[in-house]
Amino acid sequence: MVRTKILLAAIAVLLCPVLLLQAQQSVQEIKGQVTIGRHKVKLEAGQLYEFVLDNPHDFDLMVDLEEAPPLIMMGKNLRDDRVFFLPDQTDNYHLFVFPGLGFPQQATFKYNLKIKPIALAKQPLLDVKSQWTNKDDIYKRDWQNYHKSYRLQLKAGKIYLFDLIDGGSDTDPYLFLEDAAGKVVAKDDDSGGDLNSRLIFVPEKTAEYRVIATTLEKATGNFNLKVRQAD
Repeated sequence: MVRTKILLAAIAVLLCPVLLLQAQQSVQEIKGQVTIGRHKVKLEAGQLYEFVLDNPHDFDLMVDLEEAPPLIMMGKNLRDDRVFFLPDQTDNYHLFVFPGLGFPQQATFKYNLKIKPIALAKQPLLDVKSQWTNKDDIYKRDWQNYHKSYRLQLKAGKIYLFDLIDGGSDTDPYLFLEDAAGKVVAKDDDSGGDLNSRLIFVPEKTAEYRVIATTLEKATGNFNLKVRQAD
Protein backbone atom coordinates (compact mmCIF):
# COMPACT_ATOMS: atom_id res chain seq x y z
CA MET A 1 0.00 0.00 0.00
CA VAL A 2 2.83 2.37 0.91
CA ARG A 3 4.62 1.61 -2.35
CA THR A 4 1.38 2.29 -4.26
CA LYS A 5 0.98 5.73 -2.66
CA ILE A 6 4.60 6.58 -3.39
CA LEU A 7 4.15 5.52 -7.02
CA LEU A 8 0.98 7.61 -7.44
CA ALA A 9 2.68 10.62 -5.88
CA ALA A 10 5.60 10.24 -8.25
CA ILE A 11 3.26 10.04 -11.25
CA ALA A 12 1.44 13.16 -10.08
CA VAL A 13 4.72 15.05 -9.78
CA LEU A 14 5.64 14.03 -13.31
CA LEU A 15 2.21 14.94 -14.78
CA CYS A 16 1.86 18.38 -13.15
CA PRO A 17 4.45 20.12 -15.37
CA VAL A 18 2.87 18.49 -18.43
CA LEU A 19 -0.64 19.66 -17.49
CA LEU A 20 0.66 23.11 -16.60
CA LEU A 21 2.46 23.31 -19.95
CA GLN A 22 -0.72 22.30 -21.79
CA ALA A 23 -2.71 24.96 -19.91
CA GLN A 24 -0.11 27.58 -20.73
CA GLN A 25 -0.07 26.58 -24.38
CA SER A 26 -3.87 27.04 -24.64
CA VAL A 27 -3.62 30.76 -23.78
CA GLN A 28 -2.93 33.05 -26.74
CA GLU A 29 -2.63 36.79 -26.51
CA ILE A 30 -2.83 38.99 -29.60
CA LYS A 31 -2.28 42.73 -29.66
CA GLY A 32 -3.35 44.94 -32.53
CA GLN A 33 -4.87 48.24 -33.57
CA VAL A 34 -8.23 49.09 -35.10
CA THR A 35 -8.85 52.38 -36.90
CA ILE A 36 -12.32 53.96 -36.99
CA GLY A 37 -13.15 57.08 -38.96
CA ARG A 38 -13.92 59.83 -36.44
CA HIS A 39 -15.11 63.29 -37.50
CA LYS A 40 -16.69 66.35 -35.93
CA VAL A 41 -19.55 68.03 -37.80
CA LYS A 42 -21.74 70.99 -36.85
CA LEU A 43 -25.44 70.35 -37.37
CA GLU A 44 -28.30 72.82 -36.94
CA ALA A 45 -31.37 72.12 -34.82
CA GLY A 46 -34.51 71.30 -36.80
CA GLN A 47 -32.60 70.77 -40.05
CA LEU A 48 -32.95 67.40 -41.74
CA TYR A 49 -29.63 65.97 -42.97
CA GLU A 50 -28.96 63.16 -45.43
CA PHE A 51 -25.77 61.12 -44.96
CA VAL A 52 -24.65 59.33 -48.13
CA LEU A 53 -21.59 57.10 -47.82
CA ASP A 54 -19.65 56.40 -51.02
CA ASN A 55 -17.98 53.07 -50.34
CA PRO A 56 -15.85 51.60 -53.17
CA HIS A 57 -15.24 48.38 -51.26
CA ASP A 58 -17.17 45.13 -51.31
CA PHE A 59 -18.22 45.34 -47.65
CA ASP A 60 -20.67 47.46 -45.66
CA LEU A 61 -19.66 50.67 -43.92
CA MET A 62 -21.71 51.91 -40.99
CA VAL A 63 -22.31 55.55 -39.98
CA ASP A 64 -23.20 56.50 -36.42
CA LEU A 65 -23.44 59.62 -34.27
CA GLU A 66 -22.19 59.50 -30.70
CA GLU A 67 -24.84 61.83 -29.30
CA ALA A 68 -27.88 60.26 -31.01
CA PRO A 69 -28.60 57.48 -33.51
CA PRO A 70 -29.36 58.51 -37.11
CA LEU A 71 -32.64 57.63 -38.74
CA ILE A 72 -32.51 54.57 -40.96
CA MET A 73 -34.26 55.02 -44.27
CA MET A 74 -37.22 52.73 -44.89
CA GLY A 75 -37.89 51.37 -48.37
CA LYS A 76 -36.73 48.43 -50.46
CA ASN A 77 -35.26 50.65 -53.16
CA LEU A 78 -32.84 52.37 -50.79
CA ARG A 79 -29.23 51.55 -50.11
CA ASP A 80 -27.88 50.53 -46.72
CA ASP A 81 -25.36 53.42 -46.80
CA ARG A 82 -27.97 56.20 -46.76
CA VAL A 83 -29.24 57.51 -43.40
CA PHE A 84 -30.92 60.66 -42.13
CA PHE A 85 -30.67 62.69 -38.95
CA LEU A 86 -32.74 65.55 -37.49
CA PRO A 87 -30.90 67.24 -34.58
CA ASP A 88 -32.87 68.53 -31.61
CA GLN A 89 -30.16 71.08 -30.87
CA THR A 90 -27.42 72.92 -32.75
CA ASP A 91 -24.12 71.37 -31.77
CA ASN A 92 -20.85 69.80 -32.89
CA TYR A 93 -21.57 66.09 -33.27
CA HIS A 94 -19.02 63.30 -33.25
CA LEU A 95 -19.45 61.17 -36.36
CA PHE A 96 -18.05 57.63 -36.66
CA VAL A 97 -17.55 55.49 -39.76
CA PHE A 98 -16.66 51.83 -39.29
CA PRO A 99 -16.90 48.47 -41.08
CA GLY A 100 -20.12 46.53 -40.74
CA LEU A 101 -20.93 43.12 -42.21
CA GLY A 102 -18.36 41.43 -44.44
CA PHE A 103 -15.32 42.82 -42.62
CA PRO A 104 -12.43 43.43 -45.08
CA GLN A 105 -9.15 41.54 -45.15
CA GLN A 106 -7.07 44.72 -45.48
CA ALA A 107 -6.31 46.79 -42.40
CA THR A 108 -7.32 50.17 -43.81
CA PHE A 109 -9.99 51.48 -46.18
CA LYS A 110 -11.04 54.72 -47.84
CA TYR A 111 -14.50 56.24 -48.05
CA ASN A 112 -16.27 59.45 -49.02
CA LEU A 113 -19.12 60.73 -46.85
CA LYS A 114 -21.47 63.51 -48.02
CA ILE A 115 -23.73 65.35 -45.58
CA LYS A 116 -26.55 67.10 -47.43
CA PRO A 117 -29.14 69.43 -45.84
CA ILE A 118 -32.68 68.49 -46.90
CA ALA A 119 -35.27 71.28 -47.00
CA LEU A 120 -38.71 70.40 -45.66
CA ALA A 121 -41.89 71.99 -47.00
CA LYS A 122 -43.18 74.73 -44.71
CA GLN A 123 -46.74 73.44 -45.01
CA PRO A 124 -47.16 69.93 -43.50
CA LEU A 125 -49.15 67.33 -45.39
CA LEU A 126 -50.75 66.38 -42.12
CA ASP A 127 -50.78 68.25 -38.81
CA VAL A 128 -53.09 66.74 -36.22
CA LYS A 129 -53.58 67.39 -32.51
CA SER A 130 -55.87 64.74 -31.13
CA GLN A 131 -56.22 62.14 -28.37
CA TRP A 132 -56.60 58.42 -27.88
CA THR A 133 -59.76 57.42 -26.00
CA ASN A 134 -61.30 54.14 -24.89
CA LYS A 135 -63.85 54.60 -27.67
CA ASP A 136 -61.20 54.32 -30.40
CA ASP A 137 -60.86 51.19 -32.50
CA ILE A 138 -58.26 48.62 -31.47
CA TYR A 139 -55.24 48.25 -33.75
CA LYS A 140 -54.83 44.49 -34.04
CA ARG A 141 -51.34 44.34 -35.48
CA ASP A 142 -48.50 43.62 -33.05
CA TRP A 143 -50.63 44.33 -29.97
CA GLN A 144 -54.17 45.46 -29.30
CA ASN A 145 -54.12 49.14 -28.40
CA TYR A 146 -56.28 52.16 -29.19
CA HIS A 147 -55.38 53.94 -32.40
CA LYS A 148 -56.34 56.59 -34.91
CA SER A 149 -55.60 56.31 -38.63
CA TYR A 150 -55.15 58.84 -41.44
CA ARG A 151 -54.93 58.30 -45.20
CA LEU A 152 -52.36 60.12 -47.31
CA GLN A 153 -51.41 60.15 -50.97
CA LEU A 154 -47.60 59.83 -51.17
CA LYS A 155 -45.50 60.33 -54.31
CA ALA A 156 -42.87 57.89 -55.54
CA GLY A 157 -39.27 58.88 -54.77
CA LYS A 158 -40.20 61.72 -52.43
CA ILE A 159 -38.83 61.90 -48.88
CA TYR A 160 -41.43 62.05 -46.08
CA LEU A 161 -40.81 62.74 -42.41
CA PHE A 162 -43.34 61.43 -39.85
CA ASP A 163 -43.45 62.60 -36.21
CA LEU A 164 -45.78 61.20 -33.55
CA ILE A 165 -45.33 63.06 -30.26
CA ASP A 166 -46.87 62.57 -26.84
CA GLY A 167 -49.13 65.52 -26.06
CA GLY A 168 -48.32 65.66 -22.34
CA SER A 169 -50.22 62.53 -21.29
CA ASP A 170 -47.12 60.46 -20.41
CA THR A 171 -47.76 57.90 -23.17
CA ASP A 172 -45.33 55.97 -25.38
CA PRO A 173 -46.37 56.70 -29.00
CA TYR A 174 -45.87 54.06 -31.69
CA LEU A 175 -46.15 54.86 -35.39
CA PHE A 176 -47.07 52.47 -38.22
CA LEU A 177 -47.32 53.09 -41.96
CA GLU A 178 -49.36 50.72 -44.13
CA ASP A 179 -49.71 50.51 -47.90
CA ALA A 180 -53.03 50.22 -49.73
CA ALA A 181 -53.06 46.45 -49.17
CA GLY A 182 -52.70 46.85 -45.40
CA LYS A 183 -49.06 45.74 -45.30
CA VAL A 184 -46.81 47.51 -42.80
CA VAL A 185 -44.04 49.22 -44.80
CA ALA A 186 -42.50 51.19 -41.92
CA LYS A 187 -42.81 51.50 -38.16
CA ASP A 188 -41.03 53.20 -35.28
CA ASP A 189 -41.13 53.46 -31.51
CA ASP A 190 -38.53 55.85 -30.04
CA SER A 191 -36.49 57.46 -32.84
CA GLY A 192 -38.01 60.88 -32.06
CA GLY A 193 -36.46 60.98 -28.59
CA ASP A 194 -38.22 60.91 -25.20
CA LEU A 195 -40.30 57.87 -26.29
CA ASN A 196 -41.66 59.77 -29.31
CA SER A 197 -41.88 58.14 -32.75
CA ARG A 198 -40.15 59.39 -35.88
CA LEU A 199 -39.56 57.73 -39.23
CA ILE A 200 -38.57 58.62 -42.77
CA PHE A 201 -40.09 56.91 -45.76
CA VAL A 202 -39.52 57.03 -49.52
CA PRO A 203 -42.37 55.36 -51.47
CA GLU A 204 -41.48 53.10 -54.37
CA LYS A 205 -44.67 54.12 -56.15
CA THR A 206 -47.27 56.85 -55.93
CA ALA A 207 -50.18 55.47 -53.93
CA GLU A 208 -52.43 55.95 -50.92
CA TYR A 209 -50.97 54.99 -47.53
CA ARG A 210 -52.47 54.76 -44.06
CA VAL A 211 -50.74 56.37 -41.07
CA ILE A 212 -51.46 54.57 -37.79
CA ALA A 213 -51.02 56.55 -34.57
CA THR A 214 -51.04 54.20 -31.58
CA THR A 215 -49.10 53.44 -28.39
CA LEU A 216 -46.65 50.80 -27.20
CA GLU A 217 -48.84 49.99 -24.19
CA LYS A 218 -52.60 50.37 -24.05
CA ALA A 219 -53.22 53.97 -23.05
CA THR A 220 -55.33 57.06 -23.60
CA GLY A 221 -54.14 60.64 -23.87
CA ASN A 222 -53.15 63.48 -26.16
CA PHE A 223 -50.81 63.25 -29.15
CA ASN A 224 -49.50 65.35 -32.03
CA LEU A 225 -49.00 63.85 -35.47
CA LYS A 226 -47.16 65.70 -38.24
CA VAL A 227 -46.16 64.55 -41.73
CA ARG A 228 -43.82 66.69 -43.82
CA GLN A 229 -42.48 66.27 -47.34
CA ALA A 230 -38.99 67.27 -48.45
CA ASP A 231 -38.90 69.96 -51.13
